[in-house]
Amino acid sequence: MAKRSRWTSAGANFAFREMKIRKSFLNGKPAELNDWRRVAGSVDRDGQEAGGEVESWAMRSAATGGVQAPGAERIYLFRHAVLRDAAYQLQLPGDRARLHALAFDAIEALAGGRPPEQPSTDAWDPATFRPHPSDAFARELAEHALRCSRDDGVESMRAVRALYLRRAAEHGEALYHYEAAGPLWEQLAGMATGADACGPIRRAGIAALREGRLQKAEALFERGLAIHRSAGDRRGEGIALGHLALLYKESGRVELAERTQNTALAISRECRDSRAEGTALLNIANLLSVTGRGALSESFYSSALAAFRSIGDRLAEGRVMGNLATLLHELGRLDAARQTSHDAVAIQQETRDRRSIGITLGNLANICTELGEPARAEQYLHEALAIHREVGNRRSEGITLTNLARFLCDSGRPGEAGPFLEQSLAIHHEVGNRRSIGVALEVFARLSKMEGRIERSESMYAEALRIAREVGDPQLELTVLGNLANLHRDTGRIAQARVQYERIVVAFRQNGQRHQLALALRHLAGVSSMTGQREEAERLLDEALAIARQGRFLRAEGMVLGDLAEIYRRTGRLAEARQGFERALILHRQVGNRRFEGAHQCGYALVLLAQMDPSDVQARWREGTAILREVGDAAELDRASAVMRDECRRAGVPEFQS
Repeated sequence: MAKRSRWTSAGANFAFREMKIRKSFLNGKPAELNDWRRVAGSVDRDGQEAGGEVESWAMRSAATGGVQAPGAERIYLFRHAVLRDAAYQLQLPGDRARLHALAFDAIEALAGGRPPEQPSTDAWDPATFRPHPSDAFARELAEHALRCSRDDGVESMRAVRALYLRRAAEHGEALYHYEAAGPLWEQLAGMATGADACGPIRRAGIAALREGRLQKAEALFERGLAIHRSAGDRRGEGIALGHLALLYKESGRVELAERTQNTALAISRECRDSRAEGTALLNIANLLSVTGRGALSESFYSSALAAFRSIGDRLAEGRVMGNLATLLHELGRLDAARQTSHDAVAIQQETRDRRSIGITLGNLANICTELGEPARAEQYLHEALAIHREVGNRRSEGITLTNLARFLCDSGRPGEAGPFLEQSLAIHHEVGNRRSIGVALEVFARLSKMEGRIERSESMYAEALRIAREVGDPQLELTVLGNLANLHRDTGRIAQARVQYERIVVAFRQNGQRHQLALALRHLAGVSSMTGQREEAERLLDEALAIARQGRFLRAEGMVLGDLAEIYRRTGRLAEARQGFERALILHRQVGNRRFEGAHQCGYALVLLAQMDPSDVQARWREGTAILREVGDAAELDRASAVMRDECRRAGVPEFQS
């Protein structure tokens, strides 16, 4: 009790002295420097500071001709929360209100003055947020506007508070601080009545959705929908349904999302709102794409483009083109995907849409990787990363870091990938991007497997698979399942791996994803070969090779050719094996596939051994094993070394030296 009373006494002492100074200030009288020293000396009687650091009521006094003190002695304000609150509570209500008005005027003036009014928050396509120097103080200004009083009645502080609440919310969104923006939008909605509340409610729902608070977002979207319906606002109803559909997709309710989005589309057409129609078509196309219905998705993208072109919306047109390019890549139409990406970037440069340029360049990097242009792919990834950081797009920055880590793993540079993955996971958690957390975990699991940490790898795959199912993303689920099957295969669980590969092949046949189908057929052929089903393995590889060549999937073609060459070697067809390995090695070098270059260089050396061609057997073998060590593929190195020892023993020659 004694300790508590000492603090209470110190707080009262501080409050009394600071109140004296504040009242002097309000009455236009200069504060004595000694008064500030007494306030700074408000300590409890044991000699411990009750206040803490002091900084600046005197600054305001000095600004208006009050305290005239040099250096740091001019600036004092107690920051200890208890003391500050004690001082505040001892002020009369009228004094408090005038202090808030004073603070409001001073901060607004120092921050560049009043920002301009913006279009209504209920606008379907709100104007791009334009920063203002006052944005960093907007939340504080809104609070002062709420608590201050005006004797002159010149302006409504209610309207001013609404202005700064909105700017504070939009500033938070620009910084991806959705946890701060959402409550501010809700405060703004609380100031509105009827349909005027719908815009802020929708923005609060979007903030909650991006933060990952799905239940909160759903409640807000439903609240806005109810207001639109009660007001008979069909256009607003369609917009609200579109946002609800996005939430259903995020929460894994894919069928409900599709039905709801189609209802939103029907309403937009009923209202003859081309912009809303184009947006609904775009959202449906995205939904169809992630659920594996590529051909239908392409049709909806084309319709969305037509809708936006009909109203001359080049900004939206550029964004749709970027999404369409991604779909074409997934469908294996790489040349069309690259051209569409370049067309998208041209439009985005015309509209100065830097954010979308960054996203499109990141996707273009993936296309270049498949087309065998690794140097250009890496360049695009770094350009995209720089743009995301320039514009503050944290979500896409995290995605690009994950893609860069994947590129490094696939290029035989796994040692460089770890830091990028750690950065990407931190960002995905920060912005609440659950799907991308799953993607990053999938890449991290692959890296762990390459490093020989099998248990960690399997645990990460399991978590990534759980997230893929949670967010309702079948494409991510199939990707994770395929890599998990690889791990099961490599750890001797062949039957389990076969079941998983067969399921994946069926899925890719159904959704028309030719590139992924070629890779899945290759993996299924691998387990068939391991279980002695050579003819089936060869048939599956022939099909995979035809698909890869038709789609110009150079990376996949090289891997399949090498696998076929290995079957030819084992079955004594040495000429075909040599030709297959030579072609595979050319492709691996072209696309930068170091891991498979190393493995197939070792296989090529064994073919030369079997042909009794001593020309450069040892050199080939040493080159292959050096690459496998470089990329950290210890498992493949051990497997190849065991085969080499058997083949050397059979040929009656000494083992190769690595």
